[in-house]
Amino acid sequence: MKASLLLKLTAIAEIPIALALLFTPAFLIRDLLGAEITLPFEFSLARISGAAILVLGFLAWKYSVMAWQSIHPLLLALSFYNALVAIFLLQSSIETKRTPLLLVAFLVHIILGTLCLVLLIRRTKLIDGI
Repeated sequence: MKASLLLKLTAIAEIPIALALLFTPAFLIRDLLGAEITLPFEFSLARISGAAILVLGFLAWKYSVMAWQSIHPLLLALSFYNALVAIFLLQSSIETKRTPLLLVAFLVHIILGTLCLVLLIRRTKLIDGI
């Protein structure tokens, strides 16, 4: 898989989730985690998370047309992001009600994170001549 395609897929996956967190956080949290949010700070945290994810999505789309040297740091950051989100989703599935959307989100982050790492390893080997 090419890095540009992976970054576009990342943007396509993350931007709608970010918008849902920004504009309908209670709906997404209920469908994703099977939990209700009611307190103002919970809505604030969900919206702040949505804003951060939206930035990642926009960066992924923007960097999808750039040279490898330019996207290397973004792929590294997305690898860590996807790994952490997968861990948090797995933890959430243990602590709360499992939903089909939670399983899909977990698998998407595992796949995207793995693809980012594979691209990083392949490109590093090519550049270093290994």
